[in-house]
Amino acid sequence: MKNFVFAFLLFPLFVACNGQSKPEKENISDETQSVLSNEPENVPVHLNKVQFLDKVADYEKNPDTWVYRGDKPAIIDFYATWCGPCKAVAPILDDLAKEYKDQIYIYKIDTDQEQELAADFG
Repeated sequence: MKNFVFAFLLFPLFVACNGQSKPEKENISDETQSVLSNEPENVPVHLNKVQFLDKVADYEKNPDTWVYRGDKPAIIDFYATWCGPCKAVAPILDDLAKEYKDQIYIYKIDTDQEQELAADFG
């Protein structure tokens, strides 16, 4: 059931941002760096591929089985900085991160910067 909910939440984001690229660089903020270092913050966490493999799932070691590594449920937003629907979803995810900061993780992956990771998930 959790896998279905996870897939259901991510499907619209995959469809809206299907990997088309219009390069635009975005640096990881200081707030996100503090979250990655396990300091409690209430912002979505930006991940690169290495962090994804460590915090979410190492799908390269287990290609046939999804093994989630987190201790709380997670929402993963594959987004692009140029994508209109992605921009519309961002404030909602920020609000969810604040409201449910102790109950879920909200991860964001920039499909332009992490093209290999985005391609692995279609």
